[in-house]
Amino acid sequence: MASRKKQSLTGSETTEPTTTISNLAEKDTSGNRSEQALAQQNTTAANEEVQASDTSVNAVNSDAQATNASANAVSSEAGATEASTQGLKLN
Repeated sequence: MASRKKQSLTGSETTEPTTTISNLAEKDTSGNRSEQALAQQNTTAANEEVQASDTSVNAVNSDAQATNASANAVSSEAGATEASTQGLKLN
């Protein structure tokens, strides 16, 4: 970092940093790194939300399978009723 000498009213010299283009560029790069890290965190959070949505869809699919099993049970009952009716016809 560059610096310049400054003389006080008492005659003593002090050194203070000066702002240069390279210093500003370094600060700007540091800011960009922070923005990139934040963007990465946002992307990760979005991916986790998508995965949670997939889990929810799987749960809906499980419900659909349960409904299909229930429909199959109704079909079996209908078959039993039909067999019973045929039995009456035979008598």
